[in-house]
Amino acid sequence: MKITKRQLKRIVRSSLLESSRAGEAFDEGYSDATQERGLNPRRQGDMDYMQGFEMGEEDIQYDRERAVHHKVGLE
Repeated sequence: MKITKRQLKRIVRSSLLESSRAGEAFDEGYSDATQERGLNPRRQGDMDYMQGFEMGEEDIQYDRERAVHHKVGLE
């Protein structure tokens, strides 16, 4: 069974959130990145928030690239 880099990141994120109280900050950063596309992060000094924000940005980029490939029939 193959696992993509994105799937691995989600698995790691899930396990980290279960073992960390910083999960709320991470979730807030992820939510800000995915729901408020293009805005600057609100809490740049919070490492957990920024990790969530960056992962959200990566997921948006992945989804855009996938949509483009799907649209052109490459998938």
